[in-house]
Amino acid sequence: MYIIKIKNCVNFIIFINFKMDFLSEKVESYKNKIEDFNNDRTIKLYKDFTGEDFEPLQKKFDINSFLGKWEQVVTSRSTGILGTGISLTNVSAIYGLTEEGNVSVFNSAYDQELKFTSISGVSRARSENIPCCRTVAFDRIPVNEGNYWITYINDDFSVIVVTAPVILLGVNIVSNFGFYALTKDRDSFWSNKEEVNKLYSYLEKKGFTTYINEPIVSGTSFI
Repeated sequence: MYIIKIKNCVNFIIFINFKMDFLSEKVESYKNKIEDFNNDRTIKLYKDFTGEDFEPLQKKFDINSFLGKWEQVVTSRSTGILGTGISLTNVSAIYGLTEEGNVSVFNSAYDQELKFTSISGVSRARSENIPCCRTVAFDRIPVNEGNYWITYINDDFSVIVVTAPVILLGVNIVSNFGFYALTKDRDSFWSNKEEVNKLYSYLEKKGFTTYINEPIVSGTSFI
């Protein structure tokens, strides 16, 4: 009698484990499908936003030119919601190459009290053939990945614009929510009126003209 009950319990446990494994596989499969959908949808939104610049951007992108230190020269108020904003000074980003072939990110700046602040993360391309449509994940932010769109590269790859869209579950809320304009050398950029005019013309063309997303010069704290 007891042997039969034990066998039944064992069979029940085996059955439950089988069901759990089956459900786990289904959940993982469903999760992967959602991620693939979001990825494909985001790439399409990126293509729509960049328009005729899409192909030239991918051809211009060069990983060796992308790596190294960048200095922020212009940004938007809206990036304050994303954790940076217009109050930070001496904003810079250092990009390196990881063993996996992704890009390591080290962002740093000084806050309003001139205290040094920084954050690290990793950026990856959503597609091998579309290196400018990227994601970024930071160590201290409890969000899987954010969108990191390179939407402008000047002729000598010394100025880029990183656009921060707001996309939820593949639905485009706003493509030009915020931006970061980065340059290899801040002083050289501001002394080159042609490059400055090109950047501002591009930002106007892409609708960075409202109070929340208009260009605001990034300050320096002389530290």
